[in-house]
Amino acid sequence: METTLLKFGRLDISIHNAGWVVYQSVQEPTPDFLQRAISINLEAPTWLAQAAFPIMKRQNYGRIVLTTSDRAIYQQYALSGLPVILEITRDGRGRPSHNK
Repeated sequence: METTLLKFGRLDISIHNAGWVVYQSVQEPTPDFLQRAISINLEAPTWLAQAAFPIMKRQNYGRIVLTTSDRAIYQQYALSGLPVILEITRDGRGRPSHNK
């Protein structure tokens, strides 16, 4: 967040698109497995939103997008939606749009 603020002077959007998926039966997970899943899928987006929110609140503007999918492990699906998200947040001149 600091690097973004130093370079651009503001933080308009924060996208968490990380996830971890391992298919197991309900009998297989170990405590370490469950802790890793909780850390990546619950704690990481919480800490990211917690860091971004005060900045966006001071700006009176910002968007936090939390998403994940096991589809990222399949090459044909990787990043297909991200360019669309980025395009709709631009004002046509490559700058973030602040329209609410």
